[in-house]
Amino acid sequence: MRLWRSDAVALYRSSPGRPVAAVAKDLGVNHETLRLWIKAAETAEAPSARAEADKVAEIAALRRQVRELELELLRGFRYSTTCITRLVQCASPSASGRRRSVGLSGLIT
Repeated sequence: MRLWRSDAVALYRSSPGRPVAAVAKDLGVNHETLRLWIKAAETAEAPSARAEADKVAEIAALRRQVRELELELLRGFRYSTTCITRLVQCASPSASGRRRSVGLSGLIT
C-alpha cells in the first residue's frame, strides 16, 4: 500500500501544473486522499524543518522562563535590600543616642 502511495505522489510530482484532482481521477482515488498523501510525503521528507520549528518553540519557552526567573530574583533582591536597609537604620543610633531593637520580621519593635 505504501509503495502505491509513493508511486501516486511521484506521478503527481512528475506532472507539474496538473491539478491534484486530475491525477487522482486517473488513479481512481479521491482527490483529498491524494492531497493528504502528498502532504504526508512532504512532511516525511522534511523532518529537519519540523525539528527546527520545535527547537525555535522550545527556545522561546526557555527565554520566557528565564525572564520570569530573573524578575523573581529581582523582586527577592529588592525585598532583601529593603530588609537590610531597615536593619541598618534600626541598628544605627537614633537621635536620642539609643539603638532600637528589631524583631524577626524586620519591623521596629
